[in-house]
Amino acid sequence: KQSISSKNKLISQLQLDACAKAKEAGKHPSYFPLVLNLVYHYTLNINHPVLANSFTIFHCSCLSSSLELVSSLSPMADIHRLTDHGDSPLYLAVYAAAHKAGRGADHDQSQHAFGRGAARDGSQLPAAIFPPRA
Repeated sequence: KQSISSKNKLISQLQLDACAKAKEAGKHPSYFPLVLNLVYHYTLNINHPVLANSFTIFHCSCLSSSLELVSSLSPMADIHRLTDHGDSPLYLAVYAAAHKAGRGADHDQSQHAFGRGAARDGSQLPAAIFPPRA
């Protein structure tokens, strides 16, 4: 029993690490192969909810604006899986790309998910997903 529990804890931690690195893969290109290695070596389920609001590793990858990472994971991804706020991977990828280009819709008013942690419906996203800016 102890080894199963230890294995589950390890997988949970690896999933959290993969999400954290996936979100930053657009800024840090070295994270792209790291995330892929974690997913493939430990057979992590990229469609399993890992973070609050049911964010998966694939959702986090879409937030990164890393075309290489999203393209590499997309054959395994459930592209119809929504977050608790109803955001699809496509919505997250488009929003991230627009934000990166400085063209986020109503950027100054809503600050959306990348700004102050506001979700599309106005609710707050947890700091674990979108930490406040310094």
